[in-house]
Amino acid sequence: MNEIAVWMDYSGAPALIVPRSTIDQWSGIFLTTPQRTGDNSDFELPDGRAFYIHDDFDFARPQTDYDHLCASLGAAGATVVVLVFGGRSALAVSDGYDNVAWVPRRQLLLTGGGALPTADMLAVAAWTPQVELDVVEPELVLMNAASHGAHELLDGHEHEPIALEPGRYRIDRAMLGSQNAYRWVRLRGL
Repeated sequence: MNEIAVWMDYSGAPALIVPRSTIDQWSGIFLTTPQRTGDNSDFELPDGRAFYIHDDFDFARPQTDYDHLCASLGAAGATVVVLVFGGRSALAVSDGYDNVAWVPRRQLLLTGGGALPTADMLAVAAWTPQVELDVVEPELVLMNAASHGAHELLDGHEHEPIALEPGRYRIDRAMLGSQNAYRWVRLRGL
């Protein structure tokens, strides 16, 4: 069976898998524009709320959702973390690569670009358990953690719908190849 993966360029920002119902609550690197609109805003929502890019990236004193996420990743010394926002769990994967893709049939997140892994490659990979994720709704979205979720939905930026059965998933990570050229994160139902 031919598998297709749509590669998306996240410019090194973490990949975020969020419930579809809460995507608009993720603000990424954006803050609400105080009493300003028009030229002082980077984008506005149909309801009139305006936002600007806040790219000071102060992980010691986080101000944006993106800052909080990066601070969590750094504090945990991890590349895979579960976070909660909007009352739902989300999964963040960060390894510094620009390109990410989702392979639905294998429930596999790929980073770094290149060819899809073969069944043989996946069979010999040394999978390391990372975290567990509770999925409570079947519709999720893979998006760039720097983006604003509501803006992603409006403008059709680089995001990918993900369908998963509700339940608990173990998140495993594997690296394979010279200099760990292949990096994969899989979601396996428990």
